[in-house]
Amino acid sequence: MTEDLFRSSHKRISTKESENENKKFKTHVPSIINDFELTFDEQIILLNIDDSYDICSPISNINKMIQISSNNPSKIRLKTGKNNLMIIQSYLSSSIISFIKINNKFNSLSNNDRRILIQRHIHHLIGLNQLFIYNEIHFLNDPIENSIISNEYGSLYLENLLNIIKKMPEDKKLIKLFLIILIFSTCSDIIHFNLNQCKYSYFKE
Repeated sequence: MTEDLFRSSHKRISTKESENENKKFKTHVPSIINDFELTFDEQIILLNIDDSYDICSPISNINKMIQISSNNPSKIRLKTGKNNLMIIQSYLSSSIISFIKINNKFNSLSNNDRRILIQRHIHHLIGLNQLFIYNEIHFLNDPIENSIISNEYGSLYLENLLNIIKKMPEDKKLIKLFLIILIFSTCSDIIHFNLNQCKYSYFKE
């Protein structure tokens, strides 16, 4: 792991300061991750990942939209639910693309390597991001939102969402770290789409 994995949004701590700051810093590291006895530099990388995700996070925009929608009567919410759901899905996609784009290591790869990784993983990344954000904003606690999702994708899809979210780790940083791992994973043999027809124009040559 290297410190320049992400452009950091917080002040970097020099090597001379590391020893003095280490104890104080550990109070900010999740206990699950800290069980792995990360070095100070590795903890810095973890914070960089956390900061970078939060910079790209669409949670505030989604919450604002949900807040406005919640003021409407139930019938109107159900009527406009499909359109709102599509907007949320757009936020989920664009935030993951932004998260990838600020990754220095990803940008240092050749165009071909970037295309292959995105071709194999973009849908998985969006799906994991969806689960994480739904859980963060308690989206599926709303019975009307559940009805909208069930009507659009089916009750089995909704049931699977709820079951997966229940099993997700409470540690938010673990999810964000896994997103990074998934970006660079070479284990998937699933090709999701033809990049010549890809709507994510950033990843076209």
